[in-house]
Amino acid sequence: MTSLRSLLLSDCGLSGKFPDSVSALPRLEFLDVSYNYGLQLTGFHHGSPIKSLKLSGMNLTGEVWISLGNLTHLTDIDLRSCEFRGKIPSSIGDLTKLETLNLEYNSFHGAIPSSLGNMTNLTTLDLGGNRLSGDIPSSLGNLIRLNRLNLFSNQLAGEIPSSLGSLTNLRTLDLIDNGLREKFLHR
Repeated sequence: MTSLRSLLLSDCGLSGKFPDSVSALPRLEFLDVSYNYGLQLTGFHHGSPIKSLKLSGMNLTGEVWISLGNLTHLTDIDLRSCEFRGKIPSSIGDLTKLETLNLEYNSFHGAIPSSLGNMTNLTTLDLGGNRLSGDIPSSLGNLIRLNRLNLFSNQLAGEIPSSLGSLTNLRTLDLIDNGLREKFLHR
């Protein structure tokens, strides 16, 4: 299996501990184990070549979250509906190669970390369906490649930052069901 590049095991009814050795496969770039509710995933090896990681619908622990920093090649991550609680760690902003970040439908609360503005390769940022509060950070205006920003169904307040007006590639901006003020983008 040392030549394996893609491992697709979504919705297979897997349970038990997922072998740590899988993330150590030398050529594995795409891993999808979404919707295997009984599967226990504990972490990822440092330097793993994984670029795309799909873990939607799994009950993940904080250990997985911490070990994501080991995936230095990661460009796409889908952690929708993973039952995450607490705050989005500011260290997520260290994953600067990410192009897609989907954290929808978890139970994240607190502010959106301004460190997300460091992720200048992002084209898609999905944070909807959480309990995020406070202002939309103006640092999101740094995401010049962004074409989709979903912040729907949170508890965001304040004004929409004018810095979002500089996102010339933005095609979808979903702010439905928040407490944002009516003032809109100026530029």
